[in-house]
Amino acid sequence: MSGPTETQKGKEPQKGKEIRFIRGTYKGCTGWMNRAIKSSKKTCNVIVAHEGVEKVTRVLSSSVRNKWTEPTSFEHALVQQHADVELAMVALAELLAECGVRRNPEILALINTELTIARKKNDDSGVKTYRSVDWQGRTKRSLHDPNAMEGISSGC
Repeated sequence: MSGPTETQKGKEPQKGKEIRFIRGTYKGCTGWMNRAIKSSKKTCNVIVAHEGVEKVTRVLSSSVRNKWTEPTSFEHALVQQHADVELAMVALAELLAECGVRRNPEILALINTELTIARKKNDDSGVKTYRSVDWQGRTKRSLHDPNAMEGISSGC
C-alpha cells in the first residue's frame, strides 16, 4: 500500500529514524520515518530511498523494520543476510499473535522441536541444503556443518 500522503500536499518531509522495508514495493530498500506527519496503527508515513531518489509515501506498518545494527550472534547475522528467513519468522510470529500466543517456554519449546526435526531431516537427506552466513569476518555454511567454523554457538 503506497500513495500520496499529507506531506506531499504541503508539509515539508522530515527524516526521522532510519528504517528498512521487508515487504511490498520497497522490499530491500532503506528509508526514514517521516516526522512531518503522524503514522497510524496500520500505516507509516515514510521517505524511501528508491531508484536513486527519495520518495515520500505511505506503507503498511508491517512492511517497516528498524535499521539493522551490527549482528551480535550468528543467528542475528543469519536473519540479516537471508531476508526470506526473516520474513518467515515475522509471518510465524504474526500467525501466533492472531491466536493470542505470547512469548512463553511452551511455544519456544515447540519451535525448537520443529527446528530439531528439520535439522535431522536435512542431515539425513542425500542432498543437504546449506546457506552461507558471514559473521565475524568468516563465512559459515551451516550451524550443523562439521566443516564449519568453530566457536560459534547455535543457541539450540
